Amino acid sequence: MNKHLFALALCASLAATMHAKDNNILTLKPKTSAKTGILTAGAGFTAGGATLYGLSWLLSDVNEFGATVRVAGEAFLPFRWFGMLFRFKKDVTLSTDNPTIISGLITAAALSTGAFAAWLMYRYQPEGRYGRAHDKLKNVINNAQLQDLIEAEQALIENIDNGYIHHSYPRVSACNDFLRYHKSLEDAIGLFYAAIDGTEDPTLVKMARSCIDHAKQHMMHIKSCITIIRNEPDWVDQLKGYDAMLARQAQERAALATQQIAWNTWR
Repeated sequence: MNKHLFALALCASLAATMHAKDNNILTLKPKTSAKTGILTAGAGFTAGGATLYGLSWLLSDVNEFGATVRVAGEAFLPFRWFGMLFRFKKDVTLSTDNPTIISGLITAAALSTGAFAAWLMYRYQPEGRYGRAHDKLKNVINNAQLQDLIEAEQALIENIDNGYIHHSYPRVSACNDFLRYHKSLEDAIGLFYAAIDGTEDPTLVKMARSCIDHAKQHMMHIKSCITIIRNEPDWVDQLKGYDAMLARQAQERAALATQQIAWNTWR
């Protein structure tokens, strides 16, 4: 009982201190460094240029190179995509009557490839990792249902039963959601640390550490609420019932799949 009351008190006290910091955390955005800008732009231009040059060269001679690729496509599946390009070019007479179509398609492919390469490069730069982590943290902070539950104080269980009224086992469902939020915050903290390790920008480091501290506070808050749920007298019964429900659903899906296979075989 003492542990239960302690968890309730901790959950309530943490909730009282979170709102003042949330707005500041949500507005923290680092500036893109020159290094990241150069690497991102370089990746985009390189990938786009390679795509533009490569497709232009591949489609430059339908009769010779195209014929070789079409033959190879019959023996090796990955080449069939190139064969489709050559057949398309020949069918619409792109090499003679309407060259603008193939030019437009090649340009679109180059732009798409370049944009994807730039996005991928930025994603793994310190600012990109920070942004991904920041989005995960914002998703937790902006989740109204989660915030209502962790601020529920002594009415937490009642609020869960009301908020998850459409769930067969509301407390287990709520606990699973808390665990999911906790895992999301763990991932965010890992990305923040990766951003810190990869940058020399003191401002980014300061913002990332502030976000890490805030994420850890939310994790403590979530842990306290999970403790409250698991300390309920009927927790074990709810968990057993939830596991039994999942087992029944798995059996029903397996039976349905077996029926579908039998039906397809009979047809």
